[in-house]
Amino acid sequence: MQHISVPDLPPELLGQIAERLSPTDLLRMSQTHQQMSNAITEIATLQARRERAAQAGRGEEAR
Repeated sequence: MQHISVPDLPPELLGQIAERLSPTDLLRMSQTHQQMSNAITEIATLQARRERAAQAGRGEEAR
C-alpha cells in the first residue's frame, strides 16, 4: 500500500475537505504547509465568489 500525505492530495479533494472545516480549522490547516496554504487561499477565493454571485442573484430576484 502506498502512503500519501495530505498536501499531496488532488486540489479537488483538498477543496472538499476544506469546505467542511470551520474557519478556525481552515486557518490552522493553511498554516501547516505552504502548498496547503495556497490551496486553501484558492478555495476561499472561490467560495467568496460563489457567495457574492448567489447574493447578487437573490438581489435581482427581489426586484
